[in-house]
Amino acid sequence: MNDLNTQTLYDRYPRLYQRRFLSLQESAMSWGFTCGDGWFTLIDQLSAQIEAECQKLRDEGWTESELPVAVQVKSKFGRLRFRLSTYTPALREMVRAAADASEQIDEDEPSYQTDHAHQGHEQQKPPHSIG
Repeated sequence: MNDLNTQTLYDRYPRLYQRRFLSLQESAMSWGFTCGDGWFTLIDQLSAQIEAECQKLRDEGWTESELPVAVQVKSKFGRLRFRLSTYTPALREMVRAAADASEQIDEDEPSYQTDHAHQGHEQQKPPHSIG
């Protein structure tokens, strides 16, 4: 994934992608998003869903250290692999649905159009969506 899309995801979901600062021995997120820009919208939507679920978990009494964080986001055999540090049944289903959807999206066909003059914060309507 290109640097602008990567940074956009990091900026939107800093808690979820906090392990990007760890060494490769500690977290595969140090590699960043090892997939094409065609999955940007899919990963953005999945990230938002995960963060919404994390808010529900906080409301249920989960502490910040218990909440899931991304461990790895990559492409494997043309399918999204999105690994979390911990799962609930709802989170597992979200990740599965996104992986299924990824098979219908060309990961190398950019799905996010940016305006560099506006720091990449303007987004066209997503062509694909999940759940």
